[in-house]
Amino acid sequence: TAFKPMSYHSATAASRIKTLYQLIEGQPCPVTVTSVVALTQRLVPKDELVRFSELIMVGEEIDRDAVVRKLIAGGYTRTMIVEEQGDFCLRGGILDVFSPLYPDPLRIEFFGDTVDSIRLFSADSQRTIQSMNEAVILPAREAILQRDQLKAIVGRLRLLASEVNM
Repeated sequence: TAFKPMSYHSATAASRIKTLYQLIEGQPCPVTVTSVVALTQRLVPKDELVRFSELIMVGEEIDRDAVVRKLIAGGYTRTMIVEEQGDFCLRGGILDVFSPLYPDPLRIEFFGDTVDSIRLFSADSQRTIQSMNEAVILPAREAILQRDQLKAIVGRLRLLASEVNM
């Protein structure tokens, strides 16, 4: 169909973002096999991916509201329970987020504004899999829409639309 290149599953986006981040960071990456069509698609710019990436460490003081705004800008969806990559949930002092970098979601617990603990947990059983001292949150989608950029983006879209209607 005409919209097939624009409508791929969020797991595909998560996999691409994870691979791009690993390549940028120089991490060992398994062999990547792709198609010619996938190679011709536009990717999130390297600088934008690095700028969005959020390293969170135990003992660090952070602004939860700013993290939530960043998650929304990065394409995350606020849900009641985190089940798939790109979901996040904030309940009191607990932030659950399913970053594309990890096979399981993260549970970040706060004591006030300080990160008290970070754990990977099972989305099915909600049980802890592994404790961590730090975690990286990557964007969930390949289009990062910062609030301060929305006016410029809408302007460009209107310009492109008017050119198509000529």
